[in-house]
Amino acid sequence: MFPKLITSLFLLLLVLGARLTAQNVDGLVLDGRAFLAARNLTNALQRFQQAVALQPTNETAQAFLGATRLLTLVERAEFQQLLNRASFTTNGRSLFSWKAEPQFDTNGIPNVDPALNVMEPFQWIRSAMADEIGNALTNLTSIRSPQFLLTLRDSETGSGAMNVDYADIQMLIAGLHLFRSSLLLVGSWDFSVTWSRIRSGIDAELPAIQQLLEEFPGLLGNAAPEIRARAKTELLEACLAYFQASALIRARNNQLDRLFSFVAEDLEAEDEFYAHVAALRTSLEAPTAIPSIPDEMVFMAPLFEATNPLRRFVPEFQDNSLVLGSWSDRTFGGITKERSERDLASLVGQLTFDMNGRERPAQFAAGIPRVQVVPGAVRLTLPAFGGFVFGIERSTNLVSWEIVGIVVSSDQPAVISDPRPESFLSRYYRFADVSDRVFAYGTVRNRTTGAPVSNASVCMQIQGVQYCTTSDSRGGYVVDFGTRLPNFVSGSATVTASGFSRLNQFLFRQSSEFSPTELLLNPGF
Repeated sequence: MFPKLITSLFLLLLVLGARLTAQNVDGLVLDGRAFLAARNLTNALQRFQQAVALQPTNETAQAFLGATRLLTLVERAEFQQLLNRASFTTNGRSLFSWKAEPQFDTNGIPNVDPALNVMEPFQWIRSAMADEIGNALTNLTSIRSPQFLLTLRDSETGSGAMNVDYADIQMLIAGLHLFRSSLLLVGSWDFSVTWSRIRSGIDAELPAIQQLLEEFPGLLGNAAPEIRARAKTELLEACLAYFQASALIRARNNQLDRLFSFVAEDLEAEDEFYAHVAALRTSLEAPTAIPSIPDEMVFMAPLFEATNPLRRFVPEFQDNSLVLGSWSDRTFGGITKERSERDLASLVGQLTFDMNGRERPAQFAAGIPRVQVVPGAVRLTLPAFGGFVFGIERSTNLVSWEIVGIVVSSDQPAVISDPRPESFLSRYYRFADVSDRVFAYGTVRNRTTGAPVSNASVCMQIQGVQYCTTSDSRGGYVVDFGTRLPNFVSGSATVTASGFSRLNQFLFRQSSEFSPTELLLNPGF
């Protein structure tokens, strides 16, 4: 009798304890939500932490704790100190009504602490910020019930009432894994450069990139290469969580008032996005074709290797001018298929530097050609630049210049010869900007074999004027029309070559959208 009584009392205490714990947890969650609605993030975080400590299986408490961890990042003392050093105003730093702005001097340049190293924010990102996102992921991944449903009030979201279910949680998990992967990857590289050095470059209108790289030998090198493996794991987890979330969101009947939803018109776009995420997932292990982009491949694994710092893929600069042909690896460690010099330089050419309101386009340095004097001529060998078009100018006095010709470079060095009259004691050559000229270029080929035809005559006639040239040893030709032509003009072209019957003329038309260069590129004669 007595043992049974003891056992019953013990069970009763367990039940009462569980009920009291549940009541306490529910009360803590309610308090936390009240603080959250009042924008008191510190107290809200404390209540949710207490609730999870009492009852780790409470999924509502875990959801609120994970979200509040992220919201309180901006209130961290380290982050506030970084804002101070970056000259942000102290007022208006509330995440829900942000009004803080950087302060500028009379020249419109931010009053950043001169001693601030750009690497300091990145160190905080890869440590405190990435770690707290990891803690939030621990909270959210503890939600395992497919029936989970949380109704958020307008006072909590600030943008209307909303329902968050298990599928939404999985999508949030995917996004956080992706964000954490990005933080870890970026934080693994070295961005050590002081603001005072950046400021001196701004005062000079544009910093000399090559000089900056020499002054800071660690810049764009390895800072914490060991965390790249973690970044790769996070990206993999992001893909897997997205696949699960996508399937769950598509399967649910009610898409209204949800954090994430796919309506009918979104499904096609989501299908395409899903295919790209699947390709990204596969590319972490092997080279993979990119959907919707023909002949395009990507291999993301090398990006996360400790031996691949950014500096390895930085080309050479002459002051601020990119030296064409200076990329040591045009696949960026095997991440993509080999790019032409033209493609890479065009990408850089889209960048502009905006210093104190002064916009400066990226400039290119073509390198130095090799010059040889041969009997009766000067021979210039130009570096291989893969598809760039250059004008070659000559001068006898460095004052007056004339164009010798226009050359389309390939992946092989281009060679041109300039006759050398004995009356000239010296000549000077330089690359010319041919952006104000109109030219057509292509390759003359044997129609039967496809082999290039050298010494072929290529003549084009526009507005009664004929322009002729001869194909080189590789069949390539460039016809220089000189000054820019008006829009909507027509012309004809004739190609003849020794040993070939005369080819019929063909007509072409230039418009505001298409140039002869594009229409006559690789005509395939």
